[in-house]
Amino acid sequence: MVGVLLQAQQSGQIVGGPGVNQTLVDDAERFLEACTVAECLPASQSPTGDVATLQKIDKQTYIVEGVECNAYCTEWAHHLLDLGHNAEPWRLRRVLEAFKLKVHTSYSKYCNLK
Repeated sequence: MVGVLLQAQQSGQIVGGPGVNQTLVDDAERFLEACTVAECLPASQSPTGDVATLQKIDKQTYIVEGVECNAYCTEWAHHLLDLGHNAEPWRLRRVLEAFKLKVHTSYSKYCNLK
């Protein structure tokens, strides 16, 4: 689900579906804010305005609908998850900043190829 959230940051907004605790939605929104790459991209590539929906499957399982995860976001999700549940916040922030820097450099290279 972390990879899907990394991808969802492009939409810019997440809402909770039926039965989803608002605290979880708020946490997901804070995560999206932390990993947003909007400041790295020109206005034409900023968030689309689409809405991702957090859905509750059962007591412990949630999915994000309206977003498909690409291989790039899956790879960076693995970097975050490899840190473990007890990782210090600064380590998580470091991985997220590396993610944003990579997006920015990749986009810059792409623009130079045009």
